[in-house]
Amino acid sequence: MGLCGIFPMLGLWRACRGARPDVLAIHYPAPLGLAALLSGPLLGLPTVVALVGSLDAPGPQTPWPVRALLQAVVARANRVIAISQFLLPHGPRPSHACVIPHGVDTDWLRPEPADPSVRARYGAALGDPVLFALQRLAPIKGVEALLEMMPAVLARHPRAHLWIAGDGPEKPRLLREITRLGLEERVQLLGAVADAQLPELFAAADLFVFHSRSESFGTVVAEAMAAGRAIASVALSAVSETVQDGTHGLLARPDAPDALAEAVCTLLEDDARRTRMEQENRRRAVDRFDWSAIVARHEDVLQRAAAP
Repeated sequence: MGLCGIFPMLGLWRACRGARPDVLAIHYPAPLGLAALLSGPLLGLPTVVALVGSLDAPGPQTPWPVRALLQAVVARANRVIAISQFLLPHGPRPSHACVIPHGVDTDWLRPEPADPSVRARYGAALGDPVLFALQRLAPIKGVEALLEMMPAVLARHPRAHLWIAGDGPEKPRLLREITRLGLEERVQLLGAVADAQLPELFAAADLFVFHSRSESFGTVVAEAMAAGRAIASVALSAVSETVQDGTHGLLARPDAPDALAEAVCTLLEDDARRTRMEQENRRRAVDRFDWSAIVARHEDVLQRAAAP
C-alpha cells in the first residue's frame, strides 16, 4: 500500500479500516518521513521504505531536522529499497537495504531502424549526425550545457543536429540562448512529446545525450539503453551507476560543455565503438532494467518484510 495526499497518516488509517494489509510501503520519505516513522508501529505493520527522489538523499544543504528524520526512517524501517546507491545514506549500506533501479519497458523501447521521414520532419538529411536529448527543461538539469557544446561539435561535424524533447520553465531562456549562439538551424526544442513518439525519435538518433546536475536514477538514460543508443552524459550522482564510462557511453564533468562535446565527437567518429556500446546497452537494459525483473525483486523484498 502506498501513501500519498496531504495528510498521509490519516489517509492510511482510513484505508486500513476495511482491509488488513501485510506490509506498509512508503515511497518518497522526504515528504512522508513522519508517516513512515509513526504509522508502521502504530498499525503493527512491517514497513518498507523506498528512496526514490533526490530529496531522499540529504546533502550538506539539507536542514538538520530533515536529515535526522530521514536517517531515523531508514534506521527503523524493516526494509529499505533505493533506486540507486547514490540515494542510500553515506557510509556502510544498512544490512536491511538494497538497490533496485527503476524499470523500463524493453518491449516498447527496442532497437529499430531509423525512419527517414522522422529525420526529414526535423530537417535532418540522410547521413547528418543526430543527437537526441530527453529531459525536463529545469534549472537542475543544466540543459544550457547541451547548447554550449554545440559550437565545438559543429566545428568537427558541421551537419550535426540536436533535438531536445521535453518542456519546463527554462524553455524561454534556452530559446534565447539558441539565438545568441546562432544555432537556430541546428538545435530544435521539440517540447513535450507523446510516449508514442519516443521509439521513433530514439531510432532516428545516432547518439543519446543527457546533462544534469543531480539525478536520483536517470530513467531516460535507461530508456536510451533499451532503445539501443550509445550515450554521452555526465559523471555524477546516479548517472555513473547506470552508465559505465567507456562501456555504455562516455561521461564528462557536469557543466563542462567542451568535455561533453569531446565525448560526443569521439563517439560520432568511431562507428565500431558506438555499435559495441549500442549492443551492450540493449543487453544491459534487458538484463537489469526490464520491468519483469524489477517487479519480481520488489515482490521479494515485500514478502521478506511481511514474513513473521
